[in-house]
Amino acid sequence: MKSYWNKRVNLLASVALVCTSVFASSSAHIAQSSAGPVASSNIQAGIRPYIPGRPSNANFQLTSNAAGSNEDWTSIYLPIILRKPDGIYGYVTMNGDPQSFPVTINLDLYEGTNLTKESTTQTGYSKSFFQFTDVPSLGPGQSYQVSIYGGGRSDRVTVYFSRWLQNYTAGDTVYIGSFDIGNIELKPTGGTVTFPYTFEWTKRTATPTDSYQFQLSGDNPHLSFQSPNLGYTGSFTVDELPPGFNYGVSYNWSIGVFDPDGGYGVSFDFPYVTFTQP
Repeated sequence: MKSYWNKRVNLLASVALVCTSVFASSSAHIAQSSAGPVASSNIQAGIRPYIPGRPSNANFQLTSNAAGSNEDWTSIYLPIILRKPDGIYGYVTMNGDPQSFPVTINLDLYEGTNLTKESTTQTGYSKSFFQFTDVPSLGPGQSYQVSIYGGGRSDRVTVYFSRWLQNYTAGDTVYIGSFDIGNIELKPTGGTVTFPYTFEWTKRTATPTDSYQFQLSGDNPHLSFQSPNLGYTGSFTVDELPPGFNYGVSYNWSIGVFDPDGGYGVSFDFPYVTFTQP
């Protein structure tokens, strides 16, 4: 592979990058960036490459991935177009990994609290970036929400939801959030516990901005308990039965996770726990 430098380009976090190579190739590689190494990152038409940490400015060096001639070029400039992604867009990672992987991303339309329409992206996408285009305007009482389901995989959360988008006009560009769908591993309780009891889980190291929530639920869908948001911690102590719960009954516990963009996910596991009187 023969490498050529292009001039330095500031790549803003709110733009997509379209690259056309002059080397009879439809793509080029990011060789390095001021934000750190970006390994194996193909730049393809319409796809914004993943930038570690998504800084507001990052400089990139591009190289051709097509076989070049033996001529000694002193400089070559690849045509680059910077544009805002239209519609509703965001990012998905898996334990911090931006690599492409199959996942279904839904744009859900709600009338009040009732789901009325679901629009699904393709299940294969590139470098964490997803985008919904040609999104209709919201009417009174309507809202959009992005939902991502783990597909029954134990290494992913059960589901992840974006924040509610309650105002949208067709043609707007809206960043809906960045979501990491890696699972939150729960530590076994042994099934039966007495108070006080400390529930524990493994913090997700790739997303230190997580804020966790302890959750307890039963067969009655109206019976549930949620702790306050706990921050980036791996434990929560329950000192007594929450209101409505009883001794000797099996309940499910789980861990929710909130991100800084207003998104929310739930752990894959919902193990049973029974409380006995001290």
